[in-house]
Amino acid sequence: TTVGFADGETLLGEAAAAQAARNPKLTMSDLLLMLGRDFDDPVVQAARSRWGFLTSAAEKDGAVSVAVPGGKTHTAVRLLSLVVGGLRGAADSFCGAPVREVVLATPA
Repeated sequence: TTVGFADGETLLGEAAAAQAARNPKLTMSDLLLMLGRDFDDPVVQAARSRWGFLTSAAEKDGAVSVAVPGGKTHTAVRLLSLVVGGLRGAADSFCGAPVREVVLATPA
């Protein structure tokens, strides 16, 4: 799952991944790896060397926080909510009507 920011837009999935090489500081990947982990978690610390984006500990709970445009930060939960929102928009477009109920599943 990849989220990117470019020219005031939020990019999701393939569009975000396509800009990763030219805009690594604003392209976030491995979001599921960050989910539910503290910034100090050894898995997160090991993964940070692969990431071009800036991370820190969230003030509120120590979760992984990612720098995004506008001097803001988002947690993995917030970034994944952008992905889910994008999926909902795609489902609405595909179905031609608002999608009201959805079941999401992820591989274990």
